[in-house]
Amino acid sequence: MPSEPAAVKPQIAARFMSSSLLVDVTAASSGRSGVGRWITGFCRYLESSGVRFQTTSAPAWAETMPNVVRWLLRTDSVRDVLYFAIGLPRISARYQHVIVLDNIGRLVRPLPASSRPFYLIHDLIPLEMTGRFIAKRLGWLAALAWPFSRRVYRWRLRRVLFAPGARFGYISQATERSAERAFGKPAKQGTYIGPMMVRVGAANPVKSAEDEIVALASSQRYILALGTGDPKKGLESLLSAWHLADVGDQLRLVLFGASWKGKGRDWIDARIRDLRMENVIHVGQVSDASLEVLYRNAAAFVFPSHFEGLGLPPAEFCEEGNGELIVRDIPALREIYGDVAHLFASEDQIVSMLRAVAENGLMPRLPPPLRREKLRARLDSSATFERLWQAIVSHADS
Repeated sequence: MPSEPAAVKPQIAARFMSSSLLVDVTAASSGRSGVGRWITGFCRYLESSGVRFQTTSAPAWAETMPNVVRWLLRTDSVRDVLYFAIGLPRISARYQHVIVLDNIGRLVRPLPASSRPFYLIHDLIPLEMTGRFIAKRLGWLAALAWPFSRRVYRWRLRRVLFAPGARFGYISQATERSAERAFGKPAKQGTYIGPMMVRVGAANPVKSAEDEIVALASSQRYILALGTGDPKKGLESLLSAWHLADVGDQLRLVLFGASWKGKGRDWIDARIRDLRMENVIHVGQVSDASLEVLYRNAAAFVFPSHFEGLGLPPAEFCEEGNGELIVRDIPALREIYGDVAHLFASEDQIVSMLRAVAENGLMPRLPPPLRREKLRARLDSSATFERLWQAIVSHADS
């Protein structure tokens, strides 16, 4: 488990004892685990360092509105759009420093220069996806609109990132390189912050997990994968490989995760029926305790994502599990897992790996304890939060 954040230098904390510092915690308050854990961890880091700050979020902002307006904001998507377009800029104008750790693609205009905003860039996936990728997974109508959508997204990011007073940092080297390809020399103004993982789980996951998950995890050897149905996550390639590998009599494929935009689960179920696949089960969204049980007992965890800024589920698996880690060979995943995971770049490769897992013939890249140790050091939250804070305060008086 990553070590506790180290305290910042006393003189730095003292500078912010009376400063007006605001942290947006919308993602954490909405229960979005990946970014939410980043935000929660950083707020704890500030508290342990004696830095005074206040928080804001879309739900909290909506609660301050008159009843009629609050009724109009009852839909989360509408509330969030209006918060990032109107609410957050207005609130930020009252502070000397504002930190936004959620992906800034949600912002539609720059925050006030007087608030000296700092943005953490998790990924630039909308700029990396091609029309061909969109057409294959979302249809030609979506692909026809994609060039315009991508152009608008690029314009919004450029407007926010390079606005007066703005500073920003990158969560990975892969994201930093993506920004430089998209924006050229101005992107070099950003600071490398790096990855981190904050482990959140139950003290005794077996006792806390749902009974059906415990029974499932102990009934048959299985391969575990994220099953949200998000096209970017590459599940279609895993399902196709599972069909071709024909190992359903030796292994079970277990999928977990909430349904992407409410329709991802339906797509997965339809694909399973179309391919007439056997021994595939989708457990849906599960508790942290149940997920730990699934991680610990999996023969392998497969992460076939096409695009990532970082990709933390494989690290969470390695923290708990002893099975094999199999990931797609893309820049972000290669950066974090290249020396600890089996990487695949083609369907033939993943089919071979699935068959090797079924036959207990996939040799580990590293023993699980050593793999865990390397990733803990690489994803140490204390070092990452220190870099983040130093990047923020280094421009605090500029």
